[in-house]
Amino acid sequence: MKLFNLGLMSLTCMMTLSSCTPTLQEPTRTPPKTEFYPDTEVVEEVGLNGSVEAFPMVWNGTINTEDYFELVTNLIEQSNISRNSKLRLVALNLVNKLERVNYLTPQVSFKNTPFFEILINKAEPQVRTTIEDVLASLPGDLEKVKNLIESINKEFQWPTESTIDQSVVWIQSFMNELVNRIPSLKLNARIESALVEQLKKQSAESLKILRESSEKLKQEKTLSGAIRVIEEMVTQFEFPMDKKTQQLLKSGKRLGKKIDTYKDADGALGALLEIWLMLDKKGRVENIKPVSPELYDFLKDKSDSTVRCIITPGCFSPWQDFLADFFIKPKLEDFGLEKLRRQLNAGTYTYTVTAVEAQVTATLSQLAKQISDKIDESVNKERKGIEEINANVLGYVQLKVNKWGTDLLEKNAARLSSYEKPRLEVKLLPNLQLELNPSAEANESASAAIGAGLETYSYMLSFNAQNEKEYTRIVINQLNRLLGFGGIEIKPKVITTGIMRAFEGEKEKFDLPTAPHSPFSFVLVDTLPLKAPFSLQNEVVALNISAESQSFLLNGLLEFMHYMKDWLKTDFDRILGEKDAGELFTEDGKPVEPVGQKLFPKEQLFALSFAHVGNLLKNITKEKTPFILFAESGQRLWANQMESATAPVTMAGVVDIKNGERSDIIRSQNVSRWIISLGKALQRTQDIENTRAPELTQRGEDGSRSAVESLKESRKDIINLIIALGNLLSSQMIKEGLVSEAIKLTDLSDISRRHSLMDHLLAIDALLTIHEVTKMKTYLWSALDIYKHLRKVMNPDTNFFEFGNEKISNPLLTSFLARSMSHLIPYLKPVEQQSLRRQIKIWNAKLEKLQ
Repeated sequence: MKLFNLGLMSLTCMMTLSSCTPTLQEPTRTPPKTEFYPDTEVVEEVGLNGSVEAFPMVWNGTINTEDYFELVTNLIEQSNISRNSKLRLVALNLVNKLERVNYLTPQVSFKNTPFFEILINKAEPQVRTTIEDVLASLPGDLEKVKNLIESINKEFQWPTESTIDQSVVWIQSFMNELVNRIPSLKLNARIESALVEQLKKQSAESLKILRESSEKLKQEKTLSGAIRVIEEMVTQFEFPMDKKTQQLLKSGKRLGKKIDTYKDADGALGALLEIWLMLDKKGRVENIKPVSPELYDFLKDKSDSTVRCIITPGCFSPWQDFLADFFIKPKLEDFGLEKLRRQLNAGTYTYTVTAVEAQVTATLSQLAKQISDKIDESVNKERKGIEEINANVLGYVQLKVNKWGTDLLEKNAARLSSYEKPRLEVKLLPNLQLELNPSAEANESASAAIGAGLETYSYMLSFNAQNEKEYTRIVINQLNRLLGFGGIEIKPKVITTGIMRAFEGEKEKFDLPTAPHSPFSFVLVDTLPLKAPFSLQNEVVALNISAESQSFLLNGLLEFMHYMKDWLKTDFDRILGEKDAGELFTEDGKPVEPVGQKLFPKEQLFALSFAHVGNLLKNITKEKTPFILFAESGQRLWANQMESATAPVTMAGVVDIKNGERSDIIRSQNVSRWIISLGKALQRTQDIENTRAPELTQRGEDGSRSAVESLKESRKDIINLIIALGNLLSSQMIKEGLVSEAIKLTDLSDISRRHSLMDHLLAIDALLTIHEVTKMKTYLWSALDIYKHLRKVMNPDTNFFEFGNEKISNPLLTSFLARSMSHLIPYLKPVEQQSLRRQIKIWNAKLEKLQ
């Protein structure tokens, strides 16, 4: 069951900036003349006066949902950087808190998810084909099996006498021969598998009954106990009993009760007479005469009707009663009533068991017929069931798959989530407890929230903090969010629809494997009105595509792809990786035979996320690209026009798209975020050649490069774009360490309305990213310039960097502070590292108190 049929994705020329390699403007950047380290007095002041309580933090009102996710992600990353496990626990708690917010994320049942749809559409045609094959093969295969049973039966020399234990050996031998010779019949594979499994199962069960019954009989000392064991055996084993044996068991049951309950000679005599009637002449000599010769002599010449009369009140003559009272009963008392009870039980037990063993032996020769009849009965029953399923294959598959998913998730089955709403109401209480409520929104989501959620939950999967059911729920939620984008082939020429749409043409359908080669850009727009949890309200959606939301999406896809790397072992492999598609169809709660196809194919899931990453990156070079390039000649051109460049490209920017048109403003946060995201793309794909996914490693039929080869070759192009973006950021948007909010695309003039701390922190992260990718110090110097300016606006009493009216932090901004400064520490001298670590400890300590 190939769940995710992506086809061969030759993502050739994912990025093709190599013809316009940017050059660095190193002549305009010189190393700083000072080292940007505070005076010793300042360090001491920070250490003495700075405190957790003095650090200001407020968060009230409406926020974007991605801000909350980004806070969690920052906490996780800062936890890893600082090795602070408390921050990780805070992150876990914040995610759990978010999931408890009613109506923020619509809850869906398993049967209403894209993953369920994929399973159904992949399983249904295979089930239909299997059913048709089985029904067509069944009559001929059944005849072959019955002929084989008859042939083996003729070869066996069945015994005329045997104990139950010996009969077990004979039955086992016959069944082994039958099972071993079935493969020679060349039956339909599924019929053969089901038949062999059923024969083995029934044989094991039947032989177990006989063995256990034999052992129980050996432990019994009374007739009544033996009868109970025999009745249980007969019922469970289902072998036929002739009338004589049936009557024997009936009489024995009644007699056993009499033997167990008599209290005087009258009762003992009655039991003896019952035994007399049950035995034949030989049995009477062997069992009655040794116990009471007088009784034997008294009864030996009497008919059974006369003996029966003796134990019938009012039937026997007074003279006969007199003889019994004065000659037989006293003898019985002399013999001893308890001794008599033991002897009667022993004799009748042996007689009854011997009779039953004779009956079992007699049925051995009928075993072949019984097996044939049983197979006939089972096949007819199964045929009827299969024909009923065949009349509604889809309904059958839906029922089975839904039960499997519900069982897999147990209590979490009702907690599957769709896409989060775009906004969230937050209130940070004085004790740093966060109160969360959904914002009053229509039924919609946002691409930034989706991307940020993908990133956060991908991190969560690596925590080893969830039980298996909770882990499974998170994985299936991630798959549903990704599969909900659409573009997956579920049947030949049938592609799932979802929330992804074509930028240029509303009628163009998103087909994931071919999307990178299409002239159309396939995107998730900023705001997504939903008519159902995983589908758009209508085809006409406002074409607002912010650069920030696309970077969030890229980060989320990259992080999920990183977790799904098929060559790395994670909890995924242990918990879900080996689950076989045979589990979808169970009998009595037990999986049927494995089919060799995984329900959670890690290689294909990795390829799925890789394909979405490729599609998003490929949009950079398509007609509606948001990336603007600046050549040395002053020429401005969009990324899809790069071949028209008349001189090397030195800078690049990225803009928002509003109502389908590109903005003429370049925002520093967008540039910084894309540098960071592209740096993550390099990091998360650096060992991609290790993948075993054939969709990514196989070349095209025409010999074209594989997706992996294309990506490896495109890494240089990604680096070129990072450098070009960094050149614009460092040379046009940073002046003496002050980061501009925005510049005009036309003349690169500064149009900032304000300067924010977030602009500066993101710029530091972006510049450090470029430095780490290229090892070029010019970007490090720019980052240090920004840090020098931030030191100027540091309030040592509060440990907060203050810009104008921005005097109070919030949890998100604080998490950025801690993360960005932690990235910067390795590039500072020891004295400055010491000072900054003290401040980071204060920020971390504040974040640790979030609840």
